[in-house]
Amino acid sequence: MISHCNLNIVLEGSNKGYISGDLGTGSYIAVKAMIENIPEVDTLVLKNMPGSLNMHSGRLIRGIFLVL
Repeated sequence: MISHCNLNIVLEGSNKGYISGDLGTGSYIAVKAMIENIPEVDTLVLKNMPGSLNMHSGRLIRGIFLVL
C-alpha cells in the first residue's frame, strides 16, 4: 500500500491498483511513487474520491498508458 496525505493506493493481484481518498497535490506524489515502486500495475481503479485529479497526475497516468 502507498499512502500520502489522505490518499491510499492498494495493490490487488499483480497488476491492479485501487486508489481512494482525497485528491489534491498529494495525488501526484502517490501516483508517481506507485509507478516507480510497482511498475507492473497497468490498471488504476478510482474509488470514492472527492476532489479532482490534477493535470500533472493525469499526464503522469496517461504517459505510462494506465487503464482507468
